[in-house]
Amino acid sequence: MHVKRKNELWMKIIGSIFGLVFVISTTYSIAKMYTYLPLEALAKQAEDLEEKAREAFKQGNPQKTIQLLEEAKKLDPQNFIRSIHAGNIYRDMQNWLKAQESYEEAIRLKPGVSTSYELLALVYAEQRQFSKAEENFKLALKFDPKNISSLHNSGVLYLQQKKFREAEKQFLEVLKIDAKYMDAYRNLGMLYRLEGNHLRTMNAFRRYLELNTSASKPEVEEIRGFIREAKENFEKEQSKFKYQKPNS
Repeated sequence: MHVKRKNELWMKIIGSIFGLVFVISTTYSIAKMYTYLPLEALAKQAEDLEEKAREAFKQGNPQKTIQLLEEAKKLDPQNFIRSIHAGNIYRDMQNWLKAQESYEEAIRLKPGVSTSYELLALVYAEQRQFSKAEENFKLALKFDPKNISSLHNSGVLYLQQKKFREAEKQFLEVLKIDAKYMDAYRNLGMLYRLEGNHLRTMNAFRRYLELNTSASKPEVEEIRGFIREAKENFEKEQSKFKYQKPNS
């Protein structure tokens, strides 16, 4: 009899435990469902706002575009792509501080994306904060060494500071990846012109015109003027050299 009562007691205890586990499990499942459903709904609302932002952008309304993007970011704050898009709009509006904050936010949300560092570098370059621009271009190339736009734009930054050898290195790296990247030839032409290297100036600008078949007439005339100038200077320099007549 004592054993029977003991078994019954154990059965009640085990039943209570299973019942408690079931209640906890059910409560957790319900809580989990109510936790995630609103997040999914918020993400959907954010996507709808982003779509409206695209339409506002197409209509040429940057203020409305950025307002909608900022609302979307609040609803779905982990989406780093929206931070990049917001930064691009702020940059077009020349709101450098907000552009900088948006790109930095994108980097915090997803470090290691080359484009985010490059865009931040361009914002610093626009403000002539060259050392910060260089630092971020280097980070962009660290995460993607073959990023052509980062290589080219960092070359432009060096050229802007008259760091000719560093600039030349970047433009030549671009051409190793894409031998028809015409802007690299144009900037090499500008670099060699500033250095007074007339032969290389002519070669770079001629190649640029060969590749850029859709260049505007004013640009073509400007580049041809640079080529004529380089040719004349080259010929003047060559005329200074005199060969000595051999002894008879």
